[in-house]
Amino acid sequence: MRQIMTKQKRLFLAALRKCLGVAPAADAAGISRATAYRWRARDTAFAKDWDNAIEAALDDLETALHERAKAKDTLAAICILRNRRRPIYNDSQRLELLPPPPAPAPHSERAIASLAVCLAMLESALRPAIVLPEAQIIDADVEPPPLAIPAKTS
Repeated sequence: MRQIMTKQKRLFLAALRKCLGVAPAADAAGISRATAYRWRARDTAFAKDWDNAIEAALDDLETALHERAKAKDTLAAICILRNRRRPIYNDSQRLELLPPPPAPAPHSERAIASLAVCLAMLESALRPAIVLPEAQIIDADVEPPPLAIPAKTS
């Protein structure tokens, strides 16, 4: 029985190195994901081999990505530079998560209506009013009449 488990562990680790996924590696070894995780929790040598398989797979991916970048794959080059030279090529900034703002206080319908009126008045005051003359047929040789712009009232 111990020999079968050892073979299954080796199959799992080899598959994990190829696919980086626990579920497909477990399927390849003929075990469940739960069994793989149980082995990892109970067997420190297996856990170390698991980590090494993941690192080796990532090394393979990085090498393949590097080859693509050298073959003029711009996206691959960007991925490598953003990962390896973060201070220079990573355009993300530090993000601080703040607590959500407090919920607004409930307002009465009358207050909301009053605010809507004030907002409409403010919008109309900020928008320049241009009164266009009635539709006229304009001769191409005649200068069009000037637009009537009312004076601002305070």
